[in-house]
Amino acid sequence: MFSKIAGLLYDFLPKRKDGNRKTMDMLQQLYPNVSESSLKRQYETGRLQKVLTILLAGSITALVLWINGSNKEFLVNNSYILREEQGGGEKTVLLTVKRENGEKTNTEIKVRESRYKDDELEALYENMLQAVIKTALGENDSWDNIHKDLYFMQQMEGYPFLLSWESGDYRYVTNSGKIAKWQEVKDLTQPSKLVALTLRAEYYDFVREHIFYANICPTLVETFDEKTANLLKQAEEENPYHNRVILPEVIEGEKVVWTERTEHVSRNIFLCTLAGAFAVWILHDKELQKKAALRKEQIAGEYPAVISKLSLYLGAGMSLKGAWEKVAEEGVKNKPANPIYEEMQFTCHEMEGGISEAEAYERFGKRIRLQRYIRLTTLLVQNLRKGNAALLFQLRQETFLAMEEHAARIKRAGEEMGTKLLFPMLLMMGMIMVFIMVPAFLSF
Repeated sequence: MFSKIAGLLYDFLPKRKDGNRKTMDMLQQLYPNVSESSLKRQYETGRLQKVLTILLAGSITALVLWINGSNKEFLVNNSYILREEQGGGEKTVLLTVKRENGEKTNTEIKVRESRYKDDELEALYENMLQAVIKTALGENDSWDNIHKDLYFMQQMEGYPFLLSWESGDYRYVTNSGKIAKWQEVKDLTQPSKLVALTLRAEYYDFVREHIFYANICPTLVETFDEKTANLLKQAEEENPYHNRVILPEVIEGEKVVWTERTEHVSRNIFLCTLAGAFAVWILHDKELQKKAALRKEQIAGEYPAVISKLSLYLGAGMSLKGAWEKVAEEGVKNKPANPIYEEMQFTCHEMEGGISEAEAYERFGKRIRLQRYIRLTTLLVQNLRKGNAALLFQLRQETFLAMEEHAARIKRAGEEMGTKLLFPMLLMMGMIMVFIMVPAFLSF
């Protein structure tokens, strides 16, 4: 289906007269037996087919995600959020709060599911207590020096209790674990204070309280965003038995308007689809360039073998045309055949079609576009047009030079490979040094 659509698009879209000349040259080198117009059509429709496949797949994925995301709205009447039923799990609702001055702030709220029942509450509470207190430290090292926000969770995974926290001094730490950020430190009576914190665990009629102390050292100032997040947490904690979480109507003395913010993954998917389609369009040319470069390397590497075979057959008394056909025939039999032998066989077909031998060799050199093959075809054409009794001697010299060039090229490739391996070797040496030195330092 995509191939037909790509063909229709290719016929419909405007085309440059010359097109991409470099691309067409590479295509003609790779497929010398196919006409230029056919090559151009096949290449462009293949690229369009890949782009269409990516665009369709990405667009369908983005559309499905957008439809699924559009059906999930949790904010009711712009004032409250319904909890999930028991077993429904916790949900995160993305919100946008609008102030009187029109400024909007993005925030979020996590709403728990309705509570469920458990018969082993006392044992569960004892098991949970130490883990909750340790987790509440957040990024602080100990309760003797609290300078970052505390992590006062409302429920710990695996336990049915609803947790609430109470601070002994709201100037230093709030019930949600925020360190005093709404005032400058200099306005507080003390730069630090030992504050009593009360952890309250509730599950229906089961209530337990645990009091511990924290040395609070506030350093920052609370922003509007942080204040909004605090109030949302408090609103969620206020009445866990009610099926509604009432959002605050006033923040810092200002009336606010709540709207739900929906983040559609579909938009990101669609943007990635466009980026992927563009990348495929570009990489399609890169792939062709790699094929052309590989073909060029294969042809260049086979030059010494071609020269030596021609010299051998000419020395045995064969004509130049016969030697050429013999080399081409033997080379094509080997699978996979080197592209140079296919080009030589194509030259043989041209001569059978009526093209003169000299012109066929010249066209061969123009197709290959490598200096060493152009030099070879020049020697052959001179021998045909002017006569050159020293052709065999010159070919043997050319064979010697080709062998030297081939050896130099292999040596250069080996040096380049050694340079590429240098960086991984340095990394390995660094890792070995780390493995040796770290245990040595730790032993002191």
